[in-house]
Amino acid sequence: MTATASPALRRERRTLDSAILTSGTEQVVDFVLPLFAGAVLGLSAWETGLLIAASDLMAFLIRPMAGVVVDRADRAVVAALGAGALAVGCGLYALATGLPLALIAAAVTGGAGAFLWVAIRAIIGERLHADSSVFAKLVEAERPAAGLSSSRPSSCSPSPGIGGCSSASPCAASLRQGSCSASRRQEDLSS
Repeated sequence: MTATASPALRRERRTLDSAILTSGTEQVVDFVLPLFAGAVLGLSAWETGLLIAASDLMAFLIRPMAGVVVDRADRAVVAALGAGALAVGCGLYALATGLPLALIAAAVTGGAGAFLWVAIRAIIGERLHADSSVFAKLVEAERPAAGLSSSRPSSCSPSPGIGGCSSASPCAASLRQGSCSASRRQEDLSS
């Protein structure tokens, strides 16, 4: 990004960077943390499922209210408060000694995630009139480990027999485009 980028472009970039940083974290908080809490607290499978359901149900119920709040308040502030509430929910999980507090933690993280993501999507939507691909950029930022990978598949190999690539795979497509490095191709050929 150049130094002459407009404030709207800078805001979009910051929001996409925030989506990259929070997406993986929220996926862990939404699914793995309740499983881990259930295991640590000695909860049954049914009770652990109740934690996941509480988080998802709260997110579902809160989203309409989050949309109204995001439309009436500063979206960046709402996103920041959602992220802060998500941290509070994680702290409640850490303090939980049984199912009741773990359920409260699940509800808090579900509601907080709703405010966070509704605000992020609304900020990105502000640029839709100027850039019709802005939501595609957000989806790319939301995918797991978006900030850790490059646009090229990491396991490219030059033939279907090495590495198991089929002609329809993204790996094969990148090979046809010549995006794999020569050293990676040589490494795959020598093995």
